[in-house]
Amino acid sequence: MYWRDPEFRMFIGVQLTLVVICTLVLWLHDVYSSALTTLNQAFFQVVSMATTAGFTTDSIARWPLFLPVLLLCSAFIGGCAGSTGGGLKVIRILLLFKQGNRELKRLVHPNAVYSIKLGNRALPERILEAVWGFFSAYALVFIISMLAIIATGVDDFSAFASVVATLNNLGPGLGSWRITLRR
Repeated sequence: MYWRDPEFRMFIGVQLTLVVICTLVLWLHDVYSSALTTLNQAFFQVVSMATTAGFTTDSIARWPLFLPVLLLCSAFIGGCAGSTGGGLKVIRILLLFKQGNRELKRLVHPNAVYSIKLGNRALPERILEAVWGFFSAYALVFIISMLAIIATGVDDFSAFASVVATLNNLGPGLGSWRITLRR
């Protein structure tokens, strides 16, 4: 039943892709002693950060910097519609991609009529306009907030990480304001 839902398929696809990337990078950098521990840490951190739960089992400060930044960016997607997770929501990201794909097709065939479908249903233009409106407001608040924090003298990476954590209701942050778990 769930596999028919495009939002669920995208959510699972993104999660699995992030788990594979994190596991491979952690394994190649020899961060953990065993493959099972590496997979366990990668899986937990990916699900926690991407769904904006914010829990942690280990400090990601010792991970290669690419991974915490990737996980921080995954928080922009957040959870599915109806969840309490932060972020833009998977359904909005999916619709933004579908709209972008449609606009690229329109560049090649400007007179063609393309409708965006979710599952088997064509979506009204009003829904797509609402998604773009929300995304535009979100991006504007993000940029203004980041510039305001940078104006106080905070470095740009810490400003980026703190605004991502705040707007997406994430919890853990990176940079000079991060919270690390000590053993």
